[in-house]
Amino acid sequence: ICQDFLRGICTRTKCKYQHKIRKFIVCKYWLRGLCMKGEEQCEYLHEYDLSKMPKCAHYRLYGVCNSINCIYSHDKVESERCNWYDRGFCRKGLTCNKKHVKQIACQLYLTGFCPRGPSCPNGQ
Repeated sequence: ICQDFLRGICTRTKCKYQHKIRKFIVCKYWLRGLCMKGEEQCEYLHEYDLSKMPKCAHYRLYGVCNSINCIYSHDKVESERCNWYDRGFCRKGLTCNKKHVKQIACQLYLTGFCPRGPSCPNGQ
């Protein structure tokens, strides 16, 4: 998509970028009343359509969303687990596009030794 077109300043007659905007996802800023681009310039939908709602970031990353009034989509999101988060820390945080799965550490392992070893349901 032509970035100049989105700002309303493209003057090229044969622009190599696309000027036709296909809007597949509802604008998250419009939902809050904060979209500054307007309906014509924005690359997202400015209409309330449940089938085209953006995915909930918390649901995508953690598999659960605790917000009662969350307006974003909670459809099953297929994403792989973040290897960095599984190792202890992901520097991307909420901007990471992989799933951050919280794990419960085995208390026996934390105190020194778990007799169940690798078969422990709480992991190590």
